[in-house]
Amino acid sequence: MRMVKNKTTPFMGVSGDCGVVTQNGLRKASDVRVGDKILTSENTYDRVSSIISTGEKKQSVIKMTVPLIEEPFSSFVYMSKNTNIVGILGQKSRIEDISAVDFTKNDFVYLPSEVTQRSPTLHHKLRGDSIIQTDNGVCVPISGVIQTMKTVNLFSFETESNSFVAGGVTVSTDF
Repeated sequence: MRMVKNKTTPFMGVSGDCGVVTQNGLRKASDVRVGDKILTSENTYDRVSSIISTGEKKQSVIKMTVPLIEEPFSSFVYMSKNTNIVGILGQKSRIEDISAVDFTKNDFVYLPSEVTQRSPTLHHKLRGDSIIQTDNGVCVPISGVIQTMKTVNLFSFETESNSFVAGGVTVSTDF
């Protein structure tokens, strides 16, 4: 595992206790290893070729709450403020990569259909006016976004498609 060394490059990642969807089930981000296959924005499982971590330290993070998500997925996720999340801001109709700091309450985050298929309760809850259906998944509303200081170890994963699903959000990475 590589540690973040270049302070000029924005780090994009999620907290170590955040659930990451792997081909073998949900794992904490801190337990994912090189070679594991993790779910991507394209509804495929890509092999993790590299893991980058900030190390345990006090840092400015975004706490994003996605109320429709529940066990085995957490209803909130801590991430670096530079993390790009796949979603929709406001009244826009196009899904795009958006910086976590730009999200506000009632914006939408994208989840591949594989996530809803893994959680029957979530699949049942995702029927209604509060979601946006897409060809390969759904966009669910965010109930809160705050920036805070927290002692946390953040993790990011390099995959062929440059994305991974963790804590109910789809992270877009660019190594």
